[in-house]
Amino acid sequence: MKEFKKVFSDSKAYQYTLILSFFYILPLLLLNIWYMDDNTRILNGYNWNHDGRFVASYLSRLITFTEHTFDLFPYSLILSAFILGTAGYILCILWSIEKNNKIKWSSLFVLISPFYLANLPYRYDCIYMSLSILLLIIPYVYFHQKKCFIIFSIIGIFLSLGLFQPSVSIYFIVGFVFIFHLILQDQCKTAAKKLASILLAFFIALILYRLFLIVTEIDVTDNRMKMILFESNFVELLFLKWNMFYENWNLLMTTNGYQYLFFGFFTVPFIYLFFFSNRRSILKYIALFLLTLVFVLLLIILIPGGNLILKASYLPMRALPALGVVILSFLSFSYRFNKYLLMLCRGLIVIHVIFCFNLMTQLGNTFYFQKQYHENVTTELSDLVRTYNVKKIAIHNYLGPAPKSKKLYYNYPILNAVVNHGEISENSLFTKSVLDTYGVFHNVELIPYESITSEKVMLVDIYPYKFYKVDAETFVIELNRESK
Repeated sequence: MKEFKKVFSDSKAYQYTLILSFFYILPLLLLNIWYMDDNTRILNGYNWNHDGRFVASYLSRLITFTEHTFDLFPYSLILSAFILGTAGYILCILWSIEKNNKIKWSSLFVLISPFYLANLPYRYDCIYMSLSILLLIIPYVYFHQKKCFIIFSIIGIFLSLGLFQPSVSIYFIVGFVFIFHLILQDQCKTAAKKLASILLAFFIALILYRLFLIVTEIDVTDNRMKMILFESNFVELLFLKWNMFYENWNLLMTTNGYQYLFFGFFTVPFIYLFFFSNRRSILKYIALFLLTLVFVLLLIILIPGGNLILKASYLPMRALPALGVVILSFLSFSYRFNKYLLMLCRGLIVIHVIFCFNLMTQLGNTFYFQKQYHENVTTELSDLVRTYNVKKIAIHNYLGPAPKSKKLYYNYPILNAVVNHGEISENSLFTKSVLDTYGVFHNVELIPYESITSEKVMLVDIYPYKFYKVDAETFVIELNRESK
C-alpha cells in the first residue's frame, strides 16, 4: 500500500485527471447510443464466454444479479473514463511525465487514444475493456519489488485475459520501457533479471488462464482465439494481418495531420539520446541510436501485438487499445529535459489533447446524425411492413452514412472505421434485432436475398431505399449502398 500511496500522494492532480476524463466522454454520455453488439445483447442477454472472456461474464452476473447480461450505462462509461484516467495517471507518476505540473494532460492519453474511440461506445463491454488495461499497469507500481511484482503481474494478466485479450500487449510495452531505461543506465544485468520476471509472470498467467478454460469447460468457439503459428501459409497470414493494422494506422495518420503530432512524440527518445546520453564515442552513439530505433519500432509493432498471430479474418480498431500507452512510453524519455524542451513537450501534449477532444466531439455528432438517420428509415420501413402485411422480407445492400455526416467523414477519415461499423448494415447486423424498434418486425421472417428468384414489382422508390413486392407475403428492401 505504501507504493500506491506514493503514486496518489498528490490528490489534487489526480482529481484534475478524473474531472478531465469525465468531460472527455460527455458527447457519448449525452448521446446514449446502442452500438453494434449492444443491439443483440439486450435481446439475447448472452455473455462473453465464447470469446474466452469469462471474467467479464462473472463480473456482469455479480453486478447485475442475474444470469443474463445487462448494460450499466451511463455508469459503465463514466467508470471506464475514471479507470483509464487512473491508468494514465499511474504511468505519468512512474515515468515522471509532467512531474512539476498539477494538471497532467498526458495522464489522459490512455483514455483519449484515437483508436479507443472504437471501444468506448460499447455499453456492455467498455468497462471490462478499460479494467483490463488498468490491471496490466498496476503491477508496475511494484516493479522494484520482485515478489510483489510477479504476484500482481500473474493476477493482473490472468484477469485481463478473461476481460479483454487485446489489452495484454500493454503489459509488455510498459515492461520494455522500464527495461530500456535500465539499459540506458548501464544496468544490463538488472534489465535481464526484470525481463525474466516479466516473461515468467506472463507464461504462468497464460497457463493458468488456459487451465481455467479447460477445468471449467468453457467452450471458446470463436475463431479469433485460435492462432496461425502452425499454419502452412503463416508468413502470408502474418503480412495480411499487418496490412489490416496498417489500414487502421493509415486512417488515423491521414486524419487532419495527426502524423505530425505522432512524429513529434516519436522524436522524444531521440532528443533524449542526443542531449542527455552519457556516451561520448561516435560508435556508441550510433549503436545506441540504432538500439533506440529498434525499441520504438518494437513498441509500434506491439500496438497490434498478439492480434497479428490470431486467426481472426479482420483486425478492428477496438483491438488496438495500446496506442495511448505507446505515446506515453515515448514521453517517458522527457524526465531529464530542461525547461525549454519541457515547454515544447507540454505544448505538444496539449495540442494532442485538443485534437482528441475535438475528435470525440465530432464522433458524437456523427453518431447522432447516423442515429437520427437510422430511426427515420426504421420508422418508414415499419410503416411499410404494417401497411402491406409483410410476412417475409429480404434485405439487400446496406444503409450508407447519414447525409449530414459526409463532410465529417471527409475531414476525419478515422470516423469511417468507428461509425460505419455501427450502421444498420450487413456488416453490423441488419437483423430484426436492429429493425424491430417498434415490434412490427417481430413476426416477420427475414430471408436471404439470394433466395428471391421471382420477378419483383417496385412499390416504393425513395432515397435511401426501394421497396419491392415478390408475392402476397414476400417483399424486398433494397438499400442505397452496395455491400463492402
